[in-house]
Amino acid sequence: MSTGDKEPCPACRAGFQNECHYAWTEDGWESCGEIFFTASGEVKYASTRVGDDRGEAGKQVDTGYIADGYEGLKDISQYKDPISTGRKRAAEMYPITPGMVCEWANLKKAGGGVVPIVGCIGRPATDRHHGPDKNTMNNAEGNVHRICAFCHNAWHGANDSFYGERPSPDKPFVPVKGEMLQHDSATKATTEELLAAEKERVEAATKQ
Repeated sequence: MSTGDKEPCPACRAGFQNECHYAWTEDGWESCGEIFFTASGEVKYASTRVGDDRGEAGKQVDTGYIADGYEGLKDISQYKDPISTGRKRAAEMYPITPGMVCEWANLKKAGGGVVPIVGCIGRPATDRHHGPDKNTMNNAEGNVHRICAFCHNAWHGANDSFYGERPSPDKPFVPVKGEMLQHDSATKATTEELLAAEKERVEAATKQ
């Protein structure tokens, strides 16, 4: 038996289905089953889960914690190198074309995380960034950003200390301390803020 849309117990949330709390109080209850999570770390209930449906090409949709539109032939937990797999998928789903400008350019609160950063002044996009969920298997729209190396390094420098150990590939990789904010693609930085951030990054780069 599984929870469906019922709130799963703490043990099953942590992956210990054999210690399910409900099994002690409800007859016939075995466990809450495997628990899936959204990019923000919330439980993904059966009514919103992709599950094991098959896509148009006959491929089985990944049964991971996030529905990002990518189809695969095996369960997300069976990949030998999920970090690399996720990055390769991102490259297919979010190509960086010649002349593309950093998606965080001119933004005041770019990238989300605990410490969003001020974007650049319009540098070329060179990198793909996963965040604020750093799990590379989360290639959902809004969690993958095509940005410049300056913005990429600045975000990781400001936020990596708030993240703990990388979890299993079917769990969100989100901050373990501090409040996690989502990427803000609407709020623009002032000219003064952009130039101040650019000056700080250039000075930091020249010191290395």
